[in-house]
Amino acid sequence: MSNNKITSLPIYSHRDTDIVSIINLLDILLYLVQDKQLRLHDPVENILGLDNDRESYRMHKTDRTDKLAETLRVFASGKHRSLVVNFNDPLDKCWLLSQTDIIRHIVNHPESVTGLLDLEMPVNNLTLLSKQTLVTASDHETALNVYQFMADKNFGGLPIVDKNGEFVSDICVEDLPNANLETIDQLVLPCKDYVKLQLLKLD
Repeated sequence: MSNNKITSLPIYSHRDTDIVSIINLLDILLYLVQDKQLRLHDPVENILGLDNDRESYRMHKTDRTDKLAETLRVFASGKHRSLVVNFNDPLDKCWLLSQTDIIRHIVNHPESVTGLLDLEMPVNNLTLLSKQTLVTASDHETALNVYQFMADKNFGGLPIVDKNGEFVSDICVEDLPNANLETIDQLVLPCKDYVKLQLLKLD
């Protein structure tokens, strides 16, 4: 996952090639740090646990011929990814479709949402945003605690603010591939320091 800069992997069944769940990198991280011993040789299925709200228990399957609207409704309900399959041929190639994939497609093909979404509309015209309470994390909170909070609340990212409530940076699941196991101790750093290290790795 680190080598390919991805944050999720489908998990196959022991009995056959059916994909039974999706493991999120955040799931792995929280499993590894729940005690003082890194259990790197544990079966990956141990990470699944029994929490029905976690990513691995919320896998959605979409047939490649289904309308995109149904998958968008699933994403709107809190799921982040959908496994695209061919129900007529279970052995056919499948892939993961994410919210980011759809956004990237719209950016590259704005004509695909003509009549549905005004891409020139000011952001503050999206009145639904003003009704939402902004959840933030303190720049003095440890990165690990923030990731734990994100997992509990099913957040993909959080803005980081200083003591005056000013925006400092953001922290998200996509930062995790840069936090490899050799530097996992960096997760106990305050967010402001952790984010700086992640930015340095991108330079």
